[in-house]
Amino acid sequence: MRLPEHRTKPQHLATKTDLRKAGLVPTGDPVALYVYRNPQGGLSKAPLYERDTARNARQAELARRDRMARIHGQDRLL
Repeated sequence: MRLPEHRTKPQHLATKTDLRKAGLVPTGDPVALYVYRNPQGGLSKAPLYERDTARNARQAELARRDRMARIHGQDRLL
């Protein structure tokens, strides 16, 4: 399945860099591609994610640590 391509970023979509600057991380797969001109003069593409489904980066990291602790048989990693 091909993802739709956008030459401008819609308000409800963001790149990983945009999300990181806002303290968020994507929680799903990309829903579209952002097509932009790179410094070398060619075209590049970046995946776009839904802003509404993005998650707070700190909460996501704590959840990842808890998952890793459970995998390794620990109650919780500090």
